[in-house]
Amino acid sequence: MRKGLFFICILMLTILSACAQEQSNTETYTVEEAVKDGHVVVKHLSSQPKQVLNGAIETKNLKMVFKFQEKVDQKKKAKVKISIFDKNGSSKTSTLQYDGKVFHFENNYPGYQSFPGGSESSPGIYQCQYLFMAHGRIELHNCEDQEEKKHGRVIVFLSEVDKFQDLRDKFMDIPNS
Repeated sequence: MRKGLFFICILMLTILSACAQEQSNTETYTVEEAVKDGHVVVKHLSSQPKQVLNGAIETKNLKMVFKFQEKVDQKKKAKVKISIFDKNGSSKTSTLQYDGKVFHFENNYPGYQSFPGGSESSPGIYQCQYLFMAHGRIELHNCEDQEEKKHGRVIVFLSEVDKFQDLRDKFMDIPNS
């Protein structure tokens, strides 16, 4: 009986240790690792949505979303990962894919659902018809979630307006005025 109880305790400790290790790895993912992994990185410099909307944000590897858009424009399959870091360094990674016809967005970041302007960006899986990229905002329009509920728009991520515009101009070959 004691050996069985001891074995169960050891088994439970092993399982709990593995779960704690997995959670710990998620929490220690860094901006540098995300960039190295080819993700678009969005770092919020404030925990206040209004401040983030007004520019308290820093992006890295933003060119990856423009490379994604180039493939979309050619009706080719495309995929980009987005890691969003909050002010305290915790991160969530989401995935945006295009299959040649529609967009598939696995949103793991809960923060944009509280942003002003009626965004419907709760975590979940969305299938969307249109990609909108302007003024530092990357959104999906005409979406449906996994429960077939309709959503007008879903925020993928926000970036600095100037940095976004500069990269957009480069990728679209738009001359500066």
